[in-house]
Amino acid sequence: MLRRLSPLVLTAGLVATCAGSAAFSLHVAVLDTGRVRAGAGEVLRSAPVERAMTERIVAALRAQVPGTDAVPPQQLTDVATRVQRDPRFVSAFGAGVVGVQRHVFDGRPGLVLLPEAPVTAALRDAVTARAPALAGALPPGVELNVDIDARSVPNLEAVGHGIDNAMLALLVGTAALVVAIVTARPRRRAVARVARCMIGIGVFETILFGAVPRVVLWAFGPWAQVAGAYLRATMTPLVIASIVLLVGGAWALTLVHRLEVAAGRRAREQALADLARRTEWRPPAVERAPQRSR
Repeated sequence: MLRRLSPLVLTAGLVATCAGSAAFSLHVAVLDTGRVRAGAGEVLRSAPVERAMTERIVAALRAQVPGTDAVPPQQLTDVATRVQRDPRFVSAFGAGVVGVQRHVFDGRPGLVLLPEAPVTAALRDAVTARAPALAGALPPGVELNVDIDARSVPNLEAVGHGIDNAMLALLVGTAALVVAIVTARPRRRAVARVARCMIGIGVFETILFGAVPRVVLWAFGPWAQVAGAYLRATMTPLVIASIVLLVGGAWALTLVHRLEVAAGRRAREQALADLARRTEWRPPAVERAPQRSR
């Protein structure tokens, strides 16, 4: 019974595996807080985000630090730029990006405050280096509050739950593929279908997460460039895994092809042997072509 249903189980497994791999890629891209935090530095270095954060830092300085009205705007901009180069601020910005991600996929829009302590420490060093006259206006206990406005972000809570649930299709599809390969006759064809699916997934994800962020997105405006910077920073491990999947599928398909050729050769030899045994027929001798002397 299972042998008859093997092609159907194999097809269902391939579909489920493709859907599950897409859900896993989306989970890594937008739901994995570790990858989101790791991509914060690349996002912060993109021009649109850098300009926006510079404006927010300058606005926070003017609102919370006395004496900034006497400081030239360009000097405050230099302070804000230096703050963003500080690893402590980059770490705080990563925590803020994770907060925005939670707002998007938990359905709680609002303001996301960056951690005050690392932001203030980075600010003190930047003020000392770029605006020494302002350093005395920073009392020892003051903390700078810099926020990211997440009030207008979309509510994608249902999408997040859908991605998490769709990831189960990867396990179900893998189990179905194992059952289908074990029960298939001949198994080589089932393995060949799985190998072609691996090649397809590998090529698609390599292009989507490897080539598109580096080659295509820069042409669609500033915020598309931010998305490209984020994908470049977070999706490199997935691109490597896709290339490995592509190579593994190509190797498996090559191996299956060699086995098919060998099986066909053995089948022809067996058929000729059976024909000779039944009819006393012998295959004609192969005459070697005489080699011409040079």
